[in-house]
Amino acid sequence: MAHLIAGVITHGGRMYFYLPIYKETKEQFEDKYENAFVKRISELEAQTDGVVSQNLQIKIKDQLAKDMGRSWRENQAVGWIRVGKGKGGFTFIISKSNPERPRGPKRYYDLIPPDKCYGAYHVISFESCGSTEQVLEQFKRIFSDIIQDDPFKGCFVDDSQIVNLSGFINWKALIEK
Repeated sequence: MAHLIAGVITHGGRMYFYLPIYKETKEQFEDKYENAFVKRISELEAQTDGVVSQNLQIKIKDQLAKDMGRSWRENQAVGWIRVGKGKGGFTFIISKSNPERPRGPKRYYDLIPPDKCYGAYHVISFESCGSTEQVLEQFKRIFSDIIQDDPFKGCFVDDSQIVNLSGFINWKALIEK
């Protein structure tokens, strides 16, 4: 039986992190949204002598949200990394969103064959990591390498799940297991 806890899935005694890869940060998305809203309001103000009703502003915000995918967290992910414990290290299984499917509440993701993404990630050893800080740095290096090449060039990996839970995980025991 599988259990999902904040993007972390436990299944049969195994733990998996599902980390989204975003094209832009939440702040960048919100800035783009706000700039588009201000631009549309300015254009309307020029046409209506500076008066844009609250009702029209709400409609503009709703249309922008619809055009931009509504929620950054849910709809702006361009891929996912499944991090799990494998024999001899951690496994990194990478998938990307299917460009033929539109943005929406149900996105579809296709696995990327290891030879098509940076480093052919199957299992990476963490044995040299002796502390939580070293483990997190190793994860950050791997995620940084993943986003160096296509299809995720210029993107970023939201590793907040690992960072937020890292203080509660006995990394040494997990790595040696």
